[in-house]
Amino acid sequence: MQRSPNIYCCRCRHPLCGLTSSACPECGHAFDSADPSTYLTTPVPTGRTLAGIAVILSTLPLLSSIALHATWLAGRLQLGHWPRSYLDDPNDIGGGLFQLLDVTAGLLLLSTGLFVPLALTLAVAAIAQRALAERRLRLGQLSPILISIAVIAAGLACLAADPFRVLDLFMD
Repeated sequence: MQRSPNIYCCRCRHPLCGLTSSACPECGHAFDSADPSTYLTTPVPTGRTLAGIAVILSTLPLLSSIALHATWLAGRLQLGHWPRSYLDDPNDIGGGLFQLLDVTAGLLLLSTGLFVPLALTLAVAAIAQRALAERRLRLGQLSPILISIAVIAAGLACLAADPFRVLDLFMD
């Protein structure tokens, strides 16, 4: 009996189209085409998808640092000199580019506190999903969490180092 192309394994999300047996060829999980509770009709995010989202969200601290420094550079273009903390008020610096970058930097900084924990949670979920699908945990499966931690650490290090004292300008 041919299976519908929109049937997926509940355990490993492997497509079950074209199978003549009632077991997933990837993980061996049994299913019955007459019982919808034994298979999925839409694929849910896999460990790879969750890991990719985690790595993307992990870039927010780094993007915040880049946006803050771009705002500082836009201030330089607008003022004719480098913005100085305690002397130049960011609200007094005109120009559409500065205002756009200022809002972007602020939003990125605020979202960092929310999305960094979410990124780490998704990375752990990706590892758990892969480990459950394969019934074991391999060192290679830890890559999403390690990449996420490395990217977050790099972004936070850039924000913490702040050699030009850009944060002082905005936190004044």
